[in-house]
Amino acid sequence: MSDGAGETERLDEALEGSFLALGSLEPGVLGLGHLRPHSTPDGKVILWPRNALGRQRLIRREGGGALFVTQGLSYPFDPSLHGPGAAPLGYELAVELPAEEPMGAGTVASSSHEELANAWPVHALWFLAHCYLEDRWEIFGRLRYFGGLITGFVPILPGLERLRTPQGFVGAIVGMPLSVEAPFSAESQHVLAERGGHVSRLVMITLLTADEYAYVTGVEDSSRALALAARFRSTHGHRSSTVRPSALPS
Repeated sequence: MSDGAGETERLDEALEGSFLALGSLEPGVLGLGHLRPHSTPDGKVILWPRNALGRQRLIRREGGGALFVTQGLSYPFDPSLHGPGAAPLGYELAVELPAEEPMGAGTVASSSHEELANAWPVHALWFLAHCYLEDRWEIFGRLRYFGGLITGFVPILPGLERLRTPQGFVGAIVGMPLSVEAPFSAESQHVLAERGGHVSRLVMITLLTADEYAYVTGVEDSSRALALAARFRSTHGHRSSTVRPSALPS
């Protein structure tokens, strides 16, 4: 990657084209107030691969839903910032909310860009992006090892209190494919960009209710996560909601 700025520009163009294919891409970057270097308690600064601070975008989906997605997390690392030889993460993280999801005094479908820019998915994605960057979290290897889905979590943010687990966070399934026909696998993660040997894929974060999280983590393998995700496909799919009922039998 000798031409860092040029390669970033080309990847930006490829990702924006893919975002446009997923819905109506809103201009501008989400969460401008959060665009600053993230520091760990010991003072270590966590930089994004190419643009250092990273970005998030908003895509209005058919039917009124909203897709929040990172832009830049998947890029090759800049050697001048991260040193030589760092393998790219290769993924962008996303959360999709259905049209009817409550948002302030209205719903996602009726909310403005400014209202959605301050919604919990923006804060959740910043949290996850910086955690995954700090740990250089290799999602695809884990997806392959665990059969196509893995579990994760986000912090308790305003609006997520109902989903709080006894452990004090909100559980999630990582890796639900966008297509309901696609198998659960690393290779089913939606391709956003391909340039040479570099591939950027879209990895969805799907929130769980507290009892769903307890259920899927009650075994050491992914059997329950896969069974629960199969149930999701007949209801909300990969989308997250703070008000949906549990998918587990009562």
